[in-house]
Amino acid sequence: MELKDFRPLRKSVESLQNSFSGIASSKKTIATNLKEMQHPFASNNGYALDHAEEGRILAKVNPRKEHLNSYESVHGGYMATMLDTAMAQAAQSTIADQLDKKNAVVADNFCSYILPANAGDDLELEAKVLAEKEHKKGKSLLVGSLLKKAGAVVSGAIARFAIVDKAGFAS
Repeated sequence: MELKDFRPLRKSVESLQNSFSGIASSKKTIATNLKEMQHPFASNNGYALDHAEEGRILAKVNPRKEHLNSYESVHGGYMATMLDTAMAQAAQSTIADQLDKKNAVVADNFCSYILPANAGDDLELEAKVLAEKEHKKGKSLLVGSLLKKAGAVVSGAIARFAIVDKAGFAS
């Protein structure tokens, strides 16, 4: 697989680089709602929501030694989980005022691993809703990127989420 095969991630990388160069949270309600709802699993594994607006979030993650694989690099399952968390929050950000009644659940998730990451690396995540029209109908196409501070893509993901009512949903 050649680098040119990852061109769809280029816009996400450029967007993330621009976003982290000076974001002011203009919609604190969305970020506040998402932070209040965030399960401890995410924060216990080094995930921190940094910014949220409708359809897009930025987060930071700091993998620790227990997140490494046998090659002493960050385990792909950890990367996929952090991307999944970020993309779920991007979907949730579009229903931030309804999170007491609704949620975003994963339908499928495809993750690509591009570069290794190490324990202690400060990594940045960006996730955003791509198919806005379909999202309003309860289906979401999202893209997520996990990057090193210098902007190098570590991994990327595409996922579909559904917006569901919490009532009657297994907990």
